[in-house]
Amino acid sequence: MKTRSLKFFMAVCFTFACIACAGTLSKNYGNFEPDKAITQVFETYQVNPDINYYISGSDVHPNAIMGLKKNYTLEESLWRKIEMTPKKLRDLVEGMQKRASETGLFLSGWSMRDTGGREIGVWYSALFAITSVKVEGNNRVTIYTPRQHIYIENEHKDK
Repeated sequence: MKTRSLKFFMAVCFTFACIACAGTLSKNYGNFEPDKAITQVFETYQVNPDINYYISGSDVHPNAIMGLKKNYTLEESLWRKIEMTPKKLRDLVEGMQKRASETGLFLSGWSMRDTGGREIGVWYSALFAITSVKVEGNNRVTIYTPRQHIYIENEHKDK
């Protein structure tokens, strides 16, 4: 009986330790929330002057378009900063839509949030292109680029 109680106690302690570690490890991470209004903003080519825009992947059909509020600094160097105009945004979104329709993907807009739930930027991509948002002190943000071949990977899933 004592052995069983000890095992139960150890299992409970282990579970709480795992939960505590997970909370500690994720405390600097924000999240992505789907947002129909952001999808509409991208798909009507509205450029926000308070946002710095970046792309990942091809210049014709990027894997993702990200807009980060100007009071944040992007620490990840694999993104390419774009001087965005409505025409440039239209070209990028239409290129993504064309490529996504060829491979059976759906694109949507996302709100990027910090650890406190405050919006720090916007994102447009296929669902599985979402990555992680790591927020450091002094409004420094690390956002990893999506896998580089999202369209090709999805193309091969159907075959």
